[in-house]
Amino acid sequence: MPGLLICLPFGLVGLWRRPGLSLWLRVGVTLATVALFVGVGLTDDGTSPPKEEAAPTADANASGLAPSPTDEAQPEVTEPPVSVMPKIAGLPRSQAEKALAEAGLVVSKVRQVPSARPRGTVLRQGKKVGASLPAGSAVVLVVAAPYPRVPSVVGRSKSDASSRLRSAGFQVKVTVETRTSGKNGVVLRQNPVGTDRAKPQSTVTIVVSSIIRPLAPPAQNCTSGYRPCLTPASD
Repeated sequence: MPGLLICLPFGLVGLWRRPGLSLWLRVGVTLATVALFVGVGLTDDGTSPPKEEAAPTADANASGLAPSPTDEAQPEVTEPPVSVMPKIAGLPRSQAEKALAEAGLVVSKVRQVPSARPRGTVLRQGKKVGASLPAGSAVVLVVAAPYPRVPSVVGRSKSDASSRLRSAGFQVKVTVETRTSGKNGVVLRQNPVGTDRAKPQSTVTIVVSSIIRPLAPPAQNCTSGYRPCLTPASD
């Protein structure tokens, strides 16, 4: 404050010495000047107090001067690659595998199913055409395999023939044919014939022999050389 008391009289000397100014004007200017100096808040040694540093504002953060935690770069979220299921039903196996590879899908297993379709034809689609799948998904191929061959059982016994046919995956129907000669209970023929291909669980008909031998004619006690029979008589 001593500096203030010294500076004020010298600063206002010219004002008070200037002619033509009213007293009230001089007093008002002097009081305003004093209030201004007091408001500035000089220290005892005549210097201004140090100003406190202002906290960084949002504008400063936006300019990059003081980055805030919310301004840190967030990791970019990327969607996993997606594959589209192609149409493979009805295609040969090689073409189906190529189409799946081009779509980014992998054949994990090939399952063969007996069918009348050409060998290796894809029987089922598995996934709907156009369905979205994660890239690299595994696909099971179901392809056609030839029908199994029917075992040949002609000449075998009924029980042996039936067992063989059932083990090969077929149903068995037995019919009987009567004969007067030959061996009883033997398969005379079959349908489908042996080595033909047939659908699994289809029926194979076997014809089995049933031997009925004719009765011998009754012995006759006739006189030799006579017809019709003449019963021998005593002399």
